Amino acid sequence: WSVVCHAIGNLGVETCVGAIEEALRRERGGEGKVRMDHAMFLTRDLISRIKALGIWVVGQPSFLYDLGPVDAGEGVLVRPFGRILAAGIPQAFSSDFPCGTLSPLVGIYAAATRRTRSGEADHPEQAIPVQAALEAYTINAARAGGLERECGSLEPGKRADLIVLDRNPLEVSPEELPRLKVLKTLVAGEEVWP
Repeated sequence: WSVVCHAIGNLGVETCVGAIEEALRRERGGEGKVRMDHAMFLTRDLISRIKALGIWVVGQPSFLYDLGPVDAGEGVLVRPFGRILAAGIPQAFSSDFPCGTLSPLVGIYAAATRRTRSGEADHPEQAIPVQAALEAYTINAARAGGLERECGSLEPGKRADLIVLDRNPLEVSPEELPRLKVLKTLVAGEEVWP
């Protein structure tokens, strides 16, 4: 079975990581079948333990955009997308809608700029490149859900779920991302919008 654990605070993540460590000691066949959603507040020790477990972390950059800066106290990293990426932990993104803004373009903007809805900077040292944020919403999201053979990238034999934008998100400044226009949406190769 694949398991998705939801843990937000560092105590919740600590409890989750401990349970995963114990489960994998008992059943090594579970490796690669666990992911953790949210993991918003991490310590350096928790990041090391997550890396050792090889589990996916699925974050929500739109929370940063919508909810603004958070002071979590000494030694706690808030939404540490950059640290997770640098550690080599597999990372995917989602919106967690309706708790966060649905638009992946807004999430990519938040991950790449670390800016809130009001433009306030929040831990800018944790910003990641636009390319990495785009992959976190596409192929990595498919991998985290075990669907990479079906979707997440444009390849022969996969579902053609895609959007057409008015500009290339990799060729505009990150500040422009929320203003990109969706010209067309296709699901399984069928145009569903406009």
